[in-house]
Amino acid sequence: MDIVKRRIDKIFKAGANVLLTTGGIDDLCFKLFTEVGAMAVRRCKKVDLKRVAKATDAIFVSSLANLERDESFGSSVQGTCEEIVQERISNDELITIKKTGARSAASIILRGANDVMLDEMERSVNDALCV
Repeated sequence: MDIVKRRIDKIFKAGANVLLTTGGIDDLCFKLFTEVGAMAVRRCKKVDLKRVAKATDAIFVSSLANLERDESFGSSVQGTCEEIVQERISNDELITIKKTGARSAASIILRGANDVMLDEMERSVNDALCV
């Protein structure tokens, strides 16, 4: 547990207050996040994390270790945005990232979609982009 605590401390000393991860986070680690007033989201898909990294000017980090086997985390890999909101929708979580700077990104969630709904959604997005 000391190793995990040290890693979390390195992340927050660099100034991060939101952590998105592909792996699981146990309850004890969640306690460490809440103690420092940070948000942690677990079991995100890599493709989604890479999209968020691109939208926020962050760098997708797979490990804190470098070539010398030292663990470090700096502010150069962190992205920026003004607000992140996490909402529960049925069995899933919706994470809204607002005001990311130079880029804009959006995700659309369709539940129980069939071909007609997908076509209509694509048409609606196309119309919105044309306006």
